[in-house]
Amino acid sequence: MEKTKEKQHFIYLSKNPVKFAPVSKVNNAFFDDSNKQVFTVRSGGVTGVQVQGPTEELCQSFRMADKGPVVSIKLSPKQNVLAVQRSNFQLEFMNLKGKELDEVEYVHGSKNTSANIHGFIWTNSDELLLVTDQGIELIQVIPEKRSLKVLKSISNNINWFVSCPVSSIVFLALGPASTNMLPISYAQSGSLTKLPKFQVDPPGTPTKGKLLEKYVTVAILYGNTSLLVLHHPTQVSSHGSSSSQIVIYTVHRVLQTTRKTHILHLQCSGFFAISTVDNLILVHHQGSSSTLLFDIGGDSDGSDIMNVMPLVHPTSIRPCTISLPGQEPFQCQLYSANWVVFQPNIIIDAVLGFLWYVEIDLNVLINMDIPTERLVDFLLKRTSDKALLLLLCVLEKITDPCNKTKTDLKVISQVFDLINAPYRKQLNRLAQPHIATPAGQLSSHQTLPQDFGPEKLVIDQGIMYSYVFSKFPEKKCLDTYDGEFGIKVILEYLRSLNDYHIPVQELNDLLITCLLQEKHGLSRLHYLLQYRVLADSKPLACTLLSLENIYPPALQLSLDMLKRLGNADDEIMEILLHKQLILPTIRFARNVGLSDQLSARKFLEAAQATNNDTLFYSVYNFFEQRNQRLRGTTSFSESALCHSFVEHMKNLFPADKKIECKTTKN
Repeated sequence: MEKTKEKQHFIYLSKNPVKFAPVSKVNNAFFDDSNKQVFTVRSGGVTGVQVQGPTEELCQSFRMADKGPVVSIKLSPKQNVLAVQRSNFQLEFMNLKGKELDEVEYVHGSKNTSANIHGFIWTNSDELLLVTDQGIELIQVIPEKRSLKVLKSISNNINWFVSCPVSSIVFLALGPASTNMLPISYAQSGSLTKLPKFQVDPPGTPTKGKLLEKYVTVAILYGNTSLLVLHHPTQVSSHGSSSSQIVIYTVHRVLQTTRKTHILHLQCSGFFAISTVDNLILVHHQGSSSTLLFDIGGDSDGSDIMNVMPLVHPTSIRPCTISLPGQEPFQCQLYSANWVVFQPNIIIDAVLGFLWYVEIDLNVLINMDIPTERLVDFLLKRTSDKALLLLLCVLEKITDPCNKTKTDLKVISQVFDLINAPYRKQLNRLAQPHIATPAGQLSSHQTLPQDFGPEKLVIDQGIMYSYVFSKFPEKKCLDTYDGEFGIKVILEYLRSLNDYHIPVQELNDLLITCLLQEKHGLSRLHYLLQYRVLADSKPLACTLLSLENIYPPALQLSLDMLKRLGNADDEIMEILLHKQLILPTIRFARNVGLSDQLSARKFLEAAQATNNDTLFYSVYNFFEQRNQRLRGTTSFSESALCHSFVEHMKNLFPADKKIECKTTKN
């Protein structure tokens, strides 16, 4: 029964949550979204401060003096300096060595004494960004000297701010409606860089045009810093919906400009919270106790605003059982009013004392009602190893010749195009350093910076052969095997490779040849070779040669292919000689400049085996002339081992005075 329930929920809370002392009259809890640490302050710190982090290095405890209520508390990245805000006008700093907190404090107040502190961010191990309602200050912290120094400052009237510790960008909300955004980059140590301002749309009801901090989330989506703004329409939209939306503003990675790129249609209204997992947006709706899943990784030309609908129907988080000291395990209340959501995928219930990570179960998700081509595109954009395995399972399923219900070839065609597009991009990147790349094999847009759109999994031909196509011959003994369908599938794959100018590898050449031979489709193979869908290769030429008995044109196809390769003259001569085409072999050798290297004994032996005296005479005469040209005599050298052929020639034509019955040493 429990497994059945799990199949209905692809979103779940981590099985090993971070536990901390619940909030009470004595305990207060604070969260640092940079270090992902929970601070539990007991009795103002007198009875201890417990720090819980994602790793053991970020977990510790210490005591500090109670000098009033704590507004905010954060440790530096090196965990050696503690910054505490107790009031709206100053910060306190204390050095931390092990579990001992230095009793000597050093204090910083804004240079503008009337400024109120909005918050602060540790930008690196010895720098801190202080944000007030009158500007921002970049402060250098020198723990050895217990001193502070203002490195940079920017004055402005700031209503509130949000920040992204990953991209090191802070967004300052300016203007009477807080809709004028000023991004500031603090990525470079010791400096602050203003990025171009941008305007966000008014949020609508219920705030009557004033944008509040709680409606704004900063996230990293497909490598771009994105500002997600919850928008409540003031009136029914043109498509008849009055539901809420999330408008996404994306900071261009190269140009550092920000513009509106996506609109998420939530199809409901109320209170929402946002998590991001593997570049997916999870919008938690408290009213319906459900979560909507969005993926903004669709193809974009970088200019138009994309309207994005949920990938699947709203679903709730998988039921979660927790246990507290002295209590029986029980199911926690999902979408609780006590939940506080932090980026990227953290949910904290301070009343229970739990920190969870939101996760996605792809095994459940792929079994939901998602069109095949959309599912493949979705899996291509995931970063986990599990996504690759699931994608291969989907590819094997839709191409299986033994399926009673066959997937539409149009869908399979779209899927192959989806997987070969990133394959082509990877080949372009690999080929960029090489100047002598053949024309037509690279996209004309290969050098343009790709800012919009995700990096996708690459399924190359080797993977397709090993995990998909190589299983076709293994299944041909099954009653449900449909060889014709298998051929069509591989032809579609070859078509897609050809459309993306991707040379076909040898393994696929051999496989298609094997399948076509089995289904008497050699005329189809002829067509593929004629239009160069299959790349020339020696193994494929040898395979064609083996088909001559059932398809005579295969011999000429093989010879033509070897000739085009330009490095298979020896193979061509061996084939011609094996077919007892001795004179054509000699003519070919003469044309390619190899006639002086031919073994006289080998050719005379082949000519003698034909029992064609005229042919033997012609071959013998050719080598006599070569001897005359190279050595000044028609006789054969002893090393040529041709004495028996000289005798045979004398017996065939005893009246021919020109025949030399002797051999020379050289």
